[in-house]
Amino acid sequence: MKESALDRVGLPASIDAERMTLGSVMVDPEVLPGVVAELTTDHFSTEKHRRIFQSMLRLSELDERIDRVTLANDLMRRGELESIGGLSYLMELDEGIPQRLNVSGYIGILREKSALRALCHLGASLSERAALGIECAEAIATDTAERLTGLVATNSSGMPATVASIIEGAGTQMLGRSIEESSRGIGLGLWPELSRRMPALLPETLCILAAPPAGGKTTLLLNLVMHASLSGKHAIVFSLEMSGEELIRRWVCAGAKINSQHLSKGTLNEQEQREAIFQLGEISGLAIRIDSGNSDTPAKIRAAVHKVRQKQPVDLIAIDFLQLVQPGKGGLRGTEAADYVAYQFKSLAREFKCPVIALSQFSNEGLDAMKEGRVSLRYARNSGAIYQACDYGLILYPKKLGPGEVVSESRIPMRLKIDKHRNGPEGEIDLLWDKPRYRIFEAAE
Repeated sequence: MKESALDRVGLPASIDAERMTLGSVMVDPEVLPGVVAELTTDHFSTEKHRRIFQSMLRLSELDERIDRVTLANDLMRRGELESIGGLSYLMELDEGIPQRLNVSGYIGILREKSALRALCHLGASLSERAALGIECAEAIATDTAERLTGLVATNSSGMPATVASIIEGAGTQMLGRSIEESSRGIGLGLWPELSRRMPALLPETLCILAAPPAGGKTTLLLNLVMHASLSGKHAIVFSLEMSGEELIRRWVCAGAKINSQHLSKGTLNEQEQREAIFQLGEISGLAIRIDSGNSDTPAKIRAAVHKVRQKQPVDLIAIDFLQLVQPGKGGLRGTEAADYVAYQFKSLAREFKCPVIALSQFSNEGLDAMKEGRVSLRYARNSGAIYQACDYGLILYPKKLGPGEVVSESRIPMRLKIDKHRNGPEGEIDLLWDKPRYRIFEAAE
């Protein structure tokens, strides 16, 4: 077997940088707070350096001076002095330390070497798990991706930004948000009242749209996607319930305003046929991509979006629906699975800097509560942290009819409740659902 680089040179480390860091603290204990802000004991590769650093931290907490003598006494009390090389090694630490300390440079080297060691350990763990074959490939890949993300976050400097730098980077956008919100995100000009309350779904946000089973949520989602696409946006629809052909059929019916039953039965009149053909041409020219059930886990959805991003922008991700997406991690069921998926969708929005709209069904408890007038996203099926994960929470539900009130299938009274809105007011909007034509519009139209 070919010898690996790890076998030849061992785990990445810089003993000199570790020694210079510890020696700098001994020369000038005032630098310790800056070191502690950036390093932990795990950033040191050798056990003796870890023990010396821990001793420095203990002395600092006791407000004692840090020097050779105090370090030796502390380590001796714990029976660790000989293990670090004795007093002679402590005396060597501050030898050769330059007058002008470069502590930040030493810290940078230690953080880099520590990150490389962590990658080596992660790679070894990945190889072992894959070789054992106990877990499925997707579960291993998903867990590894999460650990890599955590490694990147841990290895970042963590330095809080100054107010001035934040204003320099985003001040203009903050002041202009009320005017430019729609152009920056996905405009919701589909209905005037909704546009007034929610001008746009902003980038890096998660919108959960909940409704009872067969309650019109897919129709509303497709209406929103079509409106965004007609405005020049690039959208991806992940449909775990319907085929791509069914989605297009619904868009054709909505755009041409033709009864879906006529299309299914082949009984369109001449005018309806012309409208349907025209709509097919319009839809084929839009920047919409459809994934019909191929991507049923957050990891697969993320991979699919990455592939699309290589060829075109991605302005909107729509998912139908949350509870059908499998976590891809063993052991997660019910509420835990739904919560994990919801937070993965939020991560997806941040990663691709676009809004994500995910549909959700109501639980049986939610359906009962709805009949009593209690409408809340917290009643979504398997909802634990779904409400906390989202930035916008919308609920589509049937409006309660008055005594003797009769409605037709083409004008079913509905309400859209803005149950959560991080950037604006909540409230309700009266809508009408044209069920045979897959259209939802404001009651005022």
